Amino acid sequence: MKHPVLRLFIVGISILFMSACVSTYVPPTPSYKLSAGDKVGILISAKDNPTHTHVGTTIFHNFTSEYEFDWGIKQAIFEEFKNHIEGKSPYQVVNLEDYAVQQTDLAKFVEVKDKKWSFTQANNELRESLLQAGIKAVILIEETPALAVLECSAYGCSEHYSQGYGLFTRSFLGMDRYMASTSFRVQIETLDEPIDIMLLDEFRETQHYMSKHPMLEGFTDPQDFKQLTEEEMEPVKVGIVGYFSNLASMLKGFLEGSATQTNS
Repeated sequence: MKHPVLRLFIVGISILFMSACVSTYVPPTPSYKLSAGDKVGILISAKDNPTHTHVGTTIFHNFTSEYEFDWGIKQAIFEEFKNHIEGKSPYQVVNLEDYAVQQTDLAKFVEVKDKKWSFTQANNELRESLLQAGIKAVILIEETPALAVLECSAYGCSEHYSQGYGLFTRSFLGMDRYMASTSFRVQIETLDEPIDIMLLDEFRETQHYMSKHPMLEGFTDPQDFKQLTEEEMEPVKVGIVGYFSNLASMLKGFLEGSATQTNS
C-alpha cells in the first residue's frame, strides 16, 4: 500500500512544482496603449554562436558543445520585434545600446507591492532617463541556462537544463528527441505606467519550459550527432526565431491596446 501513496505524494509535489510559476499574484492590469511616436527599447545579450546541449541515458553520455557558425541571433531577434511592432504602427523600436544602456543597468523596473503594480525605487533614475528619451517600454532578452526537460516518476523528478540557445537533445535507451532551445530570460515592462507584461497570463505561458523547448517534429537524424552541419541545424534556428516572432506579435497587440486577461 505504501507505493501507491508514495506515488500520489510525488505526483502531487510535481504538480506543485510545475504550477509554481502561476502562483504569483498578478494585479488587475489597467488599459494600456502607446501613443504615436513612442519608443520601445530593446537590449539583447547573447553569444554569437549556438550551443548543443545533450543529455543521454547516463551522465557519461552528456555533453555541451558550441558551434562556430554565426547565426546573428541578436540581430535576428531585434528584427522580429522591430518588424512586428513598427509594422503599420506609429511606434519606433530602438536598440538601448545606442542610449549607452548596458546589460547590468537593467534591473527590474516594476514590482507587485501590496497587491498593486509599483515602480521599483532602485532603478528610478534610469527609468526617468529613458522616459525623457521617449522610451515607454523596455524589452530585456538575456541568454541563460534554462530548464528544458522535467521527467517525473514514482522515484522523483529529474531536471535537465539547456546551457544556451540552440539545440537540446535528450536520448534514452536509443530513443532521441530534438528540441529548439530558446534559453533566454525575457523581461518586458512599461515605464510610464507600472506593468510587468511578462506576468500577464498570455505572456507567462510563453515562459513555460516546454514553450521554450518545442519538439522539432520530423527533425532528420544528423550524420554526426556530435558535429551537426549548419544546414542540419537550420530548423533549430527557425524554431528559435519563430518563438520570438510569436512573442513580438503578442506584444504588438498589447501595446496597441488589446485586452489581456490577468487573474481575477
